[in-house]
Amino acid sequence: MNDENFPWAIRTFEWLDSHSDARYDLSKSAFPFPNYLKLNLLNFTEYLNSGIDGEEELVNKLSKRYSVDPDNVIPTVGGTEAIYIAIMSLKSRRVLVHSPEYEPFFRVAQLAGKEIFTRGIIAGALPANFDGAVAFTTPNNPTGVKVDPAQYSDFREIFIDETFAHYTLSDKLPPNDFNVTFAGTMSKLFGASETRVGWLISSSANIERYKKFSDLTTNGTSAYSMYVSSLILGQESRIAEMNRSVIRENAKLVSEFLEENNLSAKLSTETAFCFPEYSMKIDSVSLCTRIFEDSGVLLVPGAYFGEEGRFRLCFTSDKPSLEQALTALSGSLSKLRHIY
Repeated sequence: MNDENFPWAIRTFEWLDSHSDARYDLSKSAFPFPNYLKLNLLNFTEYLNSGIDGEEELVNKLSKRYSVDPDNVIPTVGGTEAIYIAIMSLKSRRVLVHSPEYEPFFRVAQLAGKEIFTRGIIAGALPANFDGAVAFTTPNNPTGVKVDPAQYSDFREIFIDETFAHYTLSDKLPPNDFNVTFAGTMSKLFGASETRVGWLISSSANIERYKKFSDLTTNGTSAYSMYVSSLILGQESRIAEMNRSVIRENAKLVSEFLEENNLSAKLSTETAFCFPEYSMKIDSVSLCTRIFEDSGVLLVPGAYFGEEGRFRLCFTSDKPSLEQALTALSGSLSKLRHIY
């Protein structure tokens, strides 16, 4: 996991890849998409013969969603490329990242040679005379806490990943001289990870820079995938309400599980994951490994988000599957408490 030759490797991704045979997967932060047939899709051949410009369709949908001009939008290959491009393109040498936070925020900044500073999600002292950029998710991944961007209004550059937001953070992009960038993806709320479509929303000048950087990486996103994504975005309200219902129902099960196992965690009404804190004297990677080996339940260690003594638990699955997974997890935790 921690090959010294690749210190920038995303340990979360490696962890998930090496445990893909999980019996119960509580690591998935993405919702399943219910039914593509209701989208009235053209098949690929029909699409090629239709004359439809998939990128134009997607960009127009996103420009309306964010109330910006099409020049303020660039599609990316999933949310991961959006994060990579935005952070690698930061002009600032110093970057503030929350702790805990989604691991690529730390790793990409490290790869870019940035000087990284951390603070708590809601509060925490900043370095004296801090002059630089800030990059964060909201709601925060892994805690689900919503972050108020206003606390960073004086920063030189602001990168906000709203992957798990059910609504846009702003109905209007700040003036072009205000250096803010939003990122989103089809993979989480929309459950459309197969499309591998994400996006960046920013000033025209930033978008132009991102496009040049994209030329050095993937040089474009599948036009057909962008077409499919544009149709899915047209049903955003229906999908969001459906998934909010899943969160409400599954959160009840998780709340009972946390109480029964003496675990502390905040349950958000906006995200289907939480970050339980445990009191056992064992590091999070070892704990999650033991749990996986005992019950086949896959969690993500807190260490990969920058905070020990916790793990991320996701509840995007259907209710019966979640009930089985939590029962198995409770059994493993009970055994481990007798050891640690």
